[in-house]
Amino acid sequence: MIEQGLAWHILSEDFDLLVEYLMCAECIGLGMSPHARFARHLIERTWTDMQFLPGPTFDPKSYREKAGAAADAYAVEHMYHTNFVWGMCCAVGLLNPTEHARCEPTDEGSDRLEQLLALALSITGTKASVHSPWFAAITSAPLESWELESVLWHAIAIEAARRDDWSRVAMLACMAKTLRLPPAGTLQELDEAQARRRRYS
Repeated sequence: MIEQGLAWHILSEDFDLLVEYLMCAECIGLGMSPHARFARHLIERTWTDMQFLPGPTFDPKSYREKAGAAADAYAVEHMYHTNFVWGMCCAVGLLNPTEHARCEPTDEGSDRLEQLLALALSITGTKASVHSPWFAAITSAPLESWELESVLWHAIAIEAARRDDWSRVAMLACMAKTLRLPPAGTLQELDEAQARRRRYS
């Protein structure tokens, strides 16, 4: 469930919940799983670029329109909790500092990765785009290509199901066989959801 939660919020751009799931992963020993490593990479990259983590309701345009005390108040209201939980997550990470040794990103690309990204961008109603933080984090992700494909498959499959784009779900279910994903977790839930839809349609 924790890895599925991480996958969900990689694409949702809700850093509040992504960090909370990452903290859970740290606490139960999943801090070095591919899902957690990609989530941490995404968070650290966003922090480096912006010097803060935007909360789910933060709007850069609204922030730029304000000045002085009004800008400060807006920042506190819309970013306080996200940055607070990131601080808590970093503190939890100090319990086992060797866990987060940096690893080099893979240079390998694959047709499967391109197919996954094309599917993500074509989901009906998604806000995923080439400008999304998770999209920009792919090229420097410290994962092997097969790990990255697996993490993104889960994230994209959950996004497609949440948006009721069942044609994309079907495509992703077929792709799961190519990726040799275990028939459990997200894949099993998607199969069950599709079976329910067929039963009641």
